[in-house]
Amino acid sequence: MQFGVQMLTVYAFSTENWKRPQEEVSTLMMLFESHADEILVRAKEKGIKVNLIASEPELLPKSTLNKLQHLAEQTEAYRCFTLNLCVSYGARSEIAGAAKKMAQAVAAGTIAADDITEQSLGAAMLTGGLPDPDLLIRTSEARLSNFLLWQLAYTEIQFVDKLWPEICQQDIRDAVYNYASRKRRFGK
Repeated sequence: MQFGVQMLTVYAFSTENWKRPQEEVSTLMMLFESHADEILVRAKEKGIKVNLIASEPELLPKSTLNKLQHLAEQTEAYRCFTLNLCVSYGARSEIAGAAKKMAQAVAAGTIAADDITEQSLGAAMLTGGLPDPDLLIRTSEARLSNFLLWQLAYTEIQFVDKLWPEICQQDIRDAVYNYASRKRRFGK
């Protein structure tokens, strides 16, 4: 909402994070559940739509999945700002899922293999219908970590040598101003 930003996508919990110690994973799931109601209240106050993007939702505890789905359902009509929460998300499994959807459509005869294009595959992604990110602010590491691999093809990337909890408003402001000063060419 600040700096002209209309959408924020947060990589809250990756499919790889399931390999962490069980106690840590359980604590993170409890945090998602305990903060979902707080996020819902703020989203309603500010007109924020919340989307749940999960490539492997079946791995989430039922109570966590229900809370996050309820959050998304309750904010579906809002349009002032969009918050995409990537939870139990991995880009490779998202791409595989989209490819599987397309293969099933070909097998069912609803489309021909020649009809599969970048646009149709992009539409089959979990983010189908959403714009690709303009800016990725990557904290603490210089890699994408299986995050939105398809969608980040022409995204500007700003690396910040801090852990996420250390990021402050000035860091965000600097990243947005840096982004605004770049000339985006999209391969041209």
